[in-house]
Amino acid sequence: MHIHTVYGNSKYCSLEQLLSMATENGVKVISFTDHNTLKAYFELMKKYSSEEIERIYGVKIVVGVEVNCKIGNQFNDMLVYNIDNLTEFQNWLDANTNLDKSLVSQQEQLEFYKQVCQNLGLKFDDEDLVLSDKCLWAGTVISAALNKYYDENYHIIPDEDLKDGTLFFIHQCCNQSSPFFFNISKYRPKVEDLISKAHECGGLVFVAHPGAYNGASAEDLQQYLSFAKSLGVDGVEIDNSFNQNVNMYRTVPVKFCIDNNLKMSAGTDIHTIDDSDFTRCTPGVAPRYSGVGVTKPNSYVAKKFRKEIIDSWAKYWYFTKELKSIIPSTEYFK
Repeated sequence: MHIHTVYGNSKYCSLEQLLSMATENGVKVISFTDHNTLKAYFELMKKYSSEEIERIYGVKIVVGVEVNCKIGNQFNDMLVYNIDNLTEFQNWLDANTNLDKSLVSQQEQLEFYKQVCQNLGLKFDDEDLVLSDKCLWAGTVISAALNKYYDENYHIIPDEDLKDGTLFFIHQCCNQSSPFFFNISKYRPKVEDLISKAHECGGLVFVAHPGAYNGASAEDLQQYLSFAKSLGVDGVEIDNSFNQNVNMYRTVPVKFCIDNNLKMSAGTDIHTIDDSDFTRCTPGVAPRYSGVGVTKPNSYVAKKFRKEIIDSWAKYWYFTKELKSIIPSTEYFK
């Protein structure tokens, strides 16, 4: 229920690849959730009807999207499922999202990161701190510049963050305790506005990977989920590879959903393909580097949380009007 494709956030994951992998691993329901775009679904509808997808791949599709939001004075992502007016919702996304990815925003971030590097005594070359058509991401640019002088910088910046721009962004730029933390919330739509539009278009809004950006304690997580609930979210993603196998990030959201009658989901959140592993949400599997976007029915998530997830959706039918799919949840999660 949380997969990225070539149409949004991955250079590697085509729709056909992901559908085939779902078939191979016995997955019956999947959702493509690219950041701020439903393009995968518009492309899918050009090629197949929902009946053809089910006949060829044995898979049902739930329309989904991951939206970069502002929640309070911070930022996080929300998952929206079951949208029944794709065109209207895509128009809203086009008008309200991706400002944080603009050249103006990225240049502001790069200047901020440069100042932090100077303050920390990190070694880099000014000529490497340039945004270009090949790389428009400030976090990737700064991590590459620092990795160039790995031997001088690794004692200040963790090894994995120097070598991977995505991890640098997650662990440093999005970490409120890091000097590299840059609050990009001013460039993002309010989650209240997202919830209002999603509900208007028939959608359900879930908190994505709640442990990714929101503090290290159970109290922080509980407070964040409570605030999200007060704004009107419908559910929480209880497991995601961002959790990095920290038990708290699984148990706290599950209990919170049960106590507050919220729906639950779980997803791999992959952005790439590694054919060596098909169970990315399994304990011991390193986040970001393994899995193919679909979780086997016998994986950790399915085994431990299957009943809770099914029960949380039991009174709700997956409905995708434009793909003409009506999917009773209990049937396809058995």
